[in-house]
Amino acid sequence: MSSPPDPNVVVHRHEPSPGLAYLLWACCFIGLCGIHRFYSGRWITGLIWVFTGGLLLVGQVVDLFLIPRQCRRPKWGARGPIVSPHA
Repeated sequence: MSSPPDPNVVVHRHEPSPGLAYLLWACCFIGLCGIHRFYSGRWITGLIWVFTGGLLLVGQVVDLFLIPRQCRRPKWGARGPIVSPHA
């Protein structure tokens, strides 16, 4: 059984902005492929994109269509939501 939520604690969830993700995606034009993947919490594929030029730019083009979904469902790993005392 779980205890009821503490009314003195506020949980903040960060949802990435698709607009900023597209701006970071555009960094591929100056040689920084994959930065948008780091922003949405996808560190492993972000590293792959950085070292392979966005999978030879094919992955970059595919990501144009995947960014909205990546922003709706970010992967934060162990970090999870930010919990702070209610002010």
